[in-house]
Amino acid sequence: MEEFRQKILDVYLSSKIKNFSEAYTEGLNKKNLCAYFDGKFCKRITIKEEVLAIWRSEDKISPHPILCYLCPYFSLRDEGIHSNIDLFEILSYYEKIRSNIIKEIEYLEARLNEFLHTSPSLRRRREELILVLQDIEEKRNVALTLIKSIFREESNGDFQQPASI
Repeated sequence: MEEFRQKILDVYLSSKIKNFSEAYTEGLNKKNLCAYFDGKFCKRITIKEEVLAIWRSEDKISPHPILCYLCPYFSLRDEGIHSNIDLFEILSYYEKIRSNIIKEIEYLEARLNEFLHTSPSLRRRREELILVLQDIEEKRNVALTLIKSIFREESNGDFQQPASI
């Protein structure tokens, strides 16, 4: 039953996410390396949206690789913490990081423009931050796409979740 549900989720998510195969592969790698994944269930998070869980058992979920791709709690060691999250919290997390990275890039660019001869390390740091920003933007866009696809916006600006997939 779990394999069938995963196939359905794969078909649904692949139609919604532009870089699905890359995100799926990265998420699968993270899932297999994460200390919170015990081979069947994630011990760290429970997500409210059904679309990112292959299977639920009490307060545990078997996460879809796309959830692992988006998960901000990836770790190589188990800290024994459990969280209930939703897609809006994940989006908020990436928005906050994105904002901080943009501020740091702007600061570095000001420093680079200020001096005629600047340190190569400042340029390298700026380039590294741009690459991190691109990764954050991709994850933010995936989270936003999922929110738009599984929630519908009401006329008053609130979001309403339809029946599960």
